[in-house]
Amino acid sequence: MIIYKSITINQPASQVWKIVGEEFEHAHIWMSFVAHSFALENKKADVSAPSSAPVAGRVCRFNDKENGGYAEEEITVYDPATRTIEFNVIPKNMPAILPIRTNKVRIHVKEIKQNRSEVQWTSAPEIKSFGLILSPLLKLGLGKSFQDILKELKTYSENRQFKLNDQVQPSSSAA
Repeated sequence: MIIYKSITINQPASQVWKIVGEEFEHAHIWMSFVAHSFALENKKADVSAPSSAPVAGRVCRFNDKENGGYAEEEITVYDPATRTIEFNVIPKNMPAILPIRTNKVRIHVKEIKQNRSEVQWTSAPEIKSFGLILSPLLKLGLGKSFQDILKELKTYSENRQFKLNDQVQPSSSAA
């Protein structure tokens, strides 16, 4: 299963890349479903991150519970010249009913004009055998979720707003 989504952002590609690539471990600032995120240490990653990557990956915690669900996201490709990042998402501590084993994500930030860019999101989730029958519905649901992530990236990029307690707040530099 391959899912492709894209969005146009009214900011230079270099600024969007800074958020997506250079500040990869700070997803919690702009992704509403991530309660907290932080850098994944190289020794905890299953694969070695490219040497140009600022971190080996990130951990995204979905709630504040000590034993709550989270995802480890290991960077496999990091190319600042083409503004492309690829990473493997490995769900951890999630209910067994979750039909996704892993998800390979590729994000490319493309310059359209001086102050306009397009973010292209390609996802290849690996579905557990019991989830295969649900794959058409999973593709729809995941596609909507990925498009929502891109909309949040657009809002943050264009307005320098970050989420705080599930509400979007202007950043101190935007005031």
